[in-house]
Amino acid sequence: MKLLDLDSIKSGMYLARDILSAEGKVLLARGTKLTKAYLKRLKDFNYTHLYVYDNYDDKELEIIEPVSEKTRIQAINVVRESLTKAFTWQDLNIQQVNRLAGIIVDEICEKPDVIFNMMEIKAHDDYTFSHSVNICIISTIMGKFLGLPYTRLKKLAVGALLHDLGKIYIEKKILSKDSNLTPEETRRVHQHPRLGFDRLRIYPDLSILSAHVAYQHHEREDGSGYPRGLCSEEIHPFAKIVAVADSYDAMVSKRPYRKPVFNHIAIAELKANSPTKYDLKVTTALTWAVAPYPIGSVVLLANKEKAVVTNTKRKKTMVQIIDGKNKGEFIEITKDTEVQIADRLA
Repeated sequence: MKLLDLDSIKSGMYLARDILSAEGKVLLARGTKLTKAYLKRLKDFNYTHLYVYDNYDDKELEIIEPVSEKTRIQAINVVRESLTKAFTWQDLNIQQVNRLAGIIVDEICEKPDVIFNMMEIKAHDDYTFSHSVNICIISTIMGKFLGLPYTRLKKLAVGALLHDLGKIYIEKKILSKDSNLTPEETRRVHQHPRLGFDRLRIYPDLSILSAHVAYQHHEREDGSGYPRGLCSEEIHPFAKIVAVADSYDAMVSKRPYRKPVFNHIAIAELKANSPTKYDLKVTTALTWAVAPYPIGSVVLLANKEKAVVTNTKRKKTMVQIIDGKNKGEFIEITKDTEVQIADRLA
């Protein structure tokens, strides 16, 4: 399996992941032979990358994702609906959010070796929706590593899904600005955690702990965060988890004001900022929850060969050599193998 930009995909390759509509319906099924017409249509729908196979028989590896693509689409729609209702001051469907969070937690808990191992294949029109779902998934895996019981994992997942609710009250031109914010614009952005908390705290069916995730996810261990400058023990453990997941996903995502960094670099930077900015136990949990080299990454091996990551689990990474005399060969890499990944190229 490879992650390629659309311009690099040739007719005759095969789609490696289902493409779903906003309603969760399959638009193009895994295994479909891609044609020029399909590729043009996908480009018209703003797809920039796809997971593909060169040959239909290449589907030899089982890819275990934290949640199904159907659940992911449902979660994005729930977040979109919640933020839309919040903006127009309609009542939020908290029961629906609780139900979706439960499904996400259930799917993750059913898979003992699950890891966040895929990259986005679509440039979403609104980053906030897919970002919130990523944060929910990553935070839940981290919470599982930290030993949270099921009921607390659900509260964490709800808080993670709605952690950025307050951003709906911040002008889009500020959130999408590609240059430095003015002091007044910074003040407005720093209000969004409190705005989200004030909206969520009124719902009796939503745990106050979930609401505090929205309030505290930008606080930092040394008191340098916002909106209240809390530090260390003053910050709720749920918010500490979401803070790390939020920072990680923001770092590896393309934003108007910043290019993304590679996943392994983001992980290293967050660990380097622990325990000053982030809880060390939580950044350790992040290394357990996300793949440093997600599927589709082009990497340089220690023996100077180039390879693409075709599958990754917590204790092993499968790569396929893409140049040289061993081109096409698959190698399984663990901490004990002679060949290791030296760097990521693309």
